[in-house]
Amino acid sequence: MKHFLCIFAVCAVALPAAAQTAAEKPSVAVVCKTGGKLFARVMSGGPVIVRFAPATAAAKDAAPADGQCAFKDSVMDAKGPQRLRSKTPAIGAFLVDKVLKGGTFEVQAFDNGKGILVVTATTP
Repeated sequence: MKHFLCIFAVCAVALPAAAQTAAEKPSVAVVCKTGGKLFARVMSGGPVIVRFAPATAAAKDAAPADGQCAFKDSVMDAKGPQRLRSKTPAIGAFLVDKVLKGGTFEVQAFDNGKGILVVTATTP
C-alpha cells in the first residue's frame, strides 16, 4: 500500500507540471493563403482543423502560395505541423470564414508537439 501512495503522489505532482508546460508554450504568427489544397474540416461539437502545405520561406520574406501557411518570421520545417486547430469556437468560426471567403489571413499558434499548430488568437 505504501508503494501505491508513493506512486500516486509522484503522478499527482508530475501531471500538473506537464499540463502547465503545454499551456505556457509561446504562440507565433502564422500567415496562410487559401486555395490550393488548403481546406477546413468542421468537427461536430469539436475544433475546426485546417490542412495546409508548409511554405518554403518565412512570410516576411515571401507571401505564401495558394494552400500554404508560413511562420511570419522563420521558415517552417517541411516535416513539421501541417494542420491548424481552433482552440475556441470563436477561432473555429474565424478559420471557416477565412477559408470560405478566400485570401490571406494571420493567426497566432503554438506547436502542440503532435503535428498540429493550435490557434490561440486571430488578427483582423
